[in-house]
Amino acid sequence: MTVEARSSDDVRRAPRAARSTGTTTSRGGGWTKARASDQGANCVQMRLRQGLVEVRDSKARRGPVLRFTTEEFAAWLDGARRGEYDHFTGG
Repeated sequence: MTVEARSSDDVRRAPRAARSTGTTTSRGGGWTKARASDQGANCVQMRLRQGLVEVRDSKARRGPVLRFTTEEFAAWLDGARRGEYDHFTGG
C-alpha cells in the first residue's frame, strides 16, 4: 500500500479533479465527501489526482494527505461494501 503524507499546501495548487456523483463537493480543489457526512467539518474528503486517490480530514485541510492507488482504494471500498469495517462504527 502506498501511503504518503504531505501538507495540503502541496495539494492546494493541484488542478480540480472530476467530481463524482453521489457526493457533496467542497470548495478548494475538487475535494468530495459523502452525503452522509454531517454539515459541520467532521468528515473525510477525497479526490482523484494524478491517478491516485487522495484522502484528508476536513478539519485539518493543511494537514497530511494520504494517497492510495486506485487498485488499493477499490480493495478498501470492496471491504467496506461487504461490511468488513462495520465494527469501527458500532455496526
